[in-house]
Amino acid sequence: MASIKIAKKETNLISENEKKHDKYHAIRACAKLFQNTHYSQYRYMAHSWE
Repeated sequence: MASIKIAKKETNLISENEKKHDKYHAIRACAKLFQNTHYSQYRYMAHSWE
C-alpha cells in the first residue's frame, strides 16, 4: 500500500510540473507576439499565475 501512495505522489508532482511547463510555453508564445513588451512582465505574470 505504501508504494502505491508514493507512486501517486510522484504522478501528482509530474502533472504539476507539466502544467507549469505548459504555462511557460504559453508565456513564451505571448512574448513572441508582443516582443516590444519587456520580458520581465511575462516573468511577473508567471509568478502571479502560480
